[in-house]
Amino acid sequence: MTSDRGIIEENTCLLLARWRTVGNERTDHGGLSIEAANELRGFNEVQVKRAADVLFPLFGLQGCEDAVIRALNVDLERDSPYTGRTGDHLVEEENNYLLLNRWSSCKTSEVYAQSVLGMSERLISYLRQATLADLKKVASMGLRLGSMVTRPAYLFHSGRNVSLQRSQRTALAICCSGSWPLT
Repeated sequence: MTSDRGIIEENTCLLLARWRTVGNERTDHGGLSIEAANELRGFNEVQVKRAADVLFPLFGLQGCEDAVIRALNVDLERDSPYTGRTGDHLVEEENNYLLLNRWSSCKTSEVYAQSVLGMSERLISYLRQATLADLKKVASMGLRLGSMVTRPAYLFHSGRNVSLQRSQRTALAICCSGSWPLT
């Protein structure tokens, strides 16, 4: 996923899945913060696609890197506390998408994986050694691995503002993922 097209495709796939999950249900936040889920609930499909059309990955493994490394380190059928859990099919599909893209990026460019995707050297090292079967096992362990890396303010501004160009949405996404208090 070192191409612009790959980033946009991942953003679109994952954001649309979250949008469908939060739908009209007030209880399911689709792994998003309450503010982000409420923001997405108010969008139509065009607004979701506009928010996803950005050259910055909106989802990452932040907060789940240790779980992925532990899962890659053990025989999941025998040693994992996740054995026997049946995860949600959509969560498994999202996990698989994220892991495959990050695995591909680690194999292609470690610098890209660190600088753009925000992955640690330790995780990159484990993913480079992983097989497709390992990734599939980790994806199906029952935990949602992907989390949105931008603040809800990004969704508000990027989805609703029809005059923002992709480059402006990209800059906004980068700013909303940093330490600036944009709300």
